[in-house]
Amino acid sequence: MTSENVPTITLHPSELLRQVSASMNGRHEDITVNLPVQTTWKASLSAVSAALGDVDEPIHLFPQRRSTSRRVLREVALETVRLWDSEPSSPGYPIRSSVDIKTLGIPKRASPSVRQVLKENIKSWPDNLPEPYLLRLNAGLCERTLATVSGRMTLSGIDAGLRDPEFVLESDDFFWDTAAHTSIIVEDLLPTGFREYLNSPQNDPYRSGSQIRIQVSAFIGFSNHHLEINTIFIVVPRSVVPNSRIGIILGQKLLIDRLKYRSIPKCLLVAKEERDIPEGIWGDLILEEYLDTDVDGANSGEEEEEKEVTNTTRDIDEGRQEGLEVKGKAKREDELWEE
Repeated sequence: MTSENVPTITLHPSELLRQVSASMNGRHEDITVNLPVQTTWKASLSAVSAALGDVDEPIHLFPQRRSTSRRVLREVALETVRLWDSEPSSPGYPIRSSVDIKTLGIPKRASPSVRQVLKENIKSWPDNLPEPYLLRLNAGLCERTLATVSGRMTLSGIDAGLRDPEFVLESDDFFWDTAAHTSIIVEDLLPTGFREYLNSPQNDPYRSGSQIRIQVSAFIGFSNHHLEINTIFIVVPRSVVPNSRIGIILGQKLLIDRLKYRSIPKCLLVAKEERDIPEGIWGDLILEEYLDTDVDGANSGEEEEEKEVTNTTRDIDEGRQEGLEVKGKAKREDELWEE
C-alpha cells in the first residue's frame, strides 16, 4: 500500500498524544527525557523526539471516543446492574425459522460404525462432567433470554442393538446454550419404560453418579435449514437444572462445537431490516457449515460391514432469507429454497 492509499484521520493534538503515550507505555523504558520544571509544549515534544533518536514503532490511530458513546455505555452498565437480580419474562424465545421439523420424518438411529466412533469419543470425557447449568442472563443489551430451536430426536443406549428400545422426542423448546459443556435431557421427559432400560446393567459403563450418557440422532431446525446430526447427550435429574426446569439443553461437546453458524439477535435484525420483529422472537441462527461423522449408510440403522468412518465438513446453501416465520407457522423448506 502506497502512502497515497493510506487512509487519514483527524484528531486533536491532545488525543493524538494520548494514543501515542498509550502505545509507548511499557516500551523502551531505558529512554528518559530531562526538562526544566517550567517548559513549553514544543520544547517537550522536541525533547522527546531527540531522546527517541532512531527508535520508532508503528501505531494505528483510532477515532476519538465521543462523550455520547460513553454516556450510552454508562446507561447500559446501570441498566445491567438494575436487572442483575431480576428474572427475565421467559428463559428462552424461539428463533425465526423456515423449517418445519414435522415434515422431516423420524431421525434414524446411527449405523454401528458411527455409533462406535461416538463411543470411542466419550472415552476421553471425564467421569464427572461439569453440570451444564443454564447461565444467568443479565446482558440487558438485547434479549435477556436464550434462543430456543425446534427439533426431533431418536434416543438410544450407547451399546443398543436393533432389538433394544429407543425413544423419539420432539419439541419446539430446545435451549441453545453455548455455555453448556454438554447437551442434556432432564430425565423427567423420558417415559418410565425407557428410563428403566437406561437404568439396566447394560448401560452401567456409561453411568457416572446421577448422569448417564446416551446416543442421539437428531434433526434440529435453524432459521435457514435443518441440521441432521448424531451425537451424545447426558440424561440428568431435574435437580441439576436451575429452578428444576424440565427441558433440553443443546451444548458444546459433539454438537455446537461442530458447527459454523451466525447468531443474529432481534435487536440487530430490527436495526438491519428497519422493521418491527414480532414480540417473543429471539432472532436468527443461520447454519453455514458442520462437521459430520460420515459413512455409507450412516443412518441405516441396520447391521453393516466394517467401513471407514470419516469426519466430513458439509456446507449449507443458505438460500433465500424471505419468509422466515415463527416455528409452528413455518413454511415447508422446499417452498422457500429452490435449487
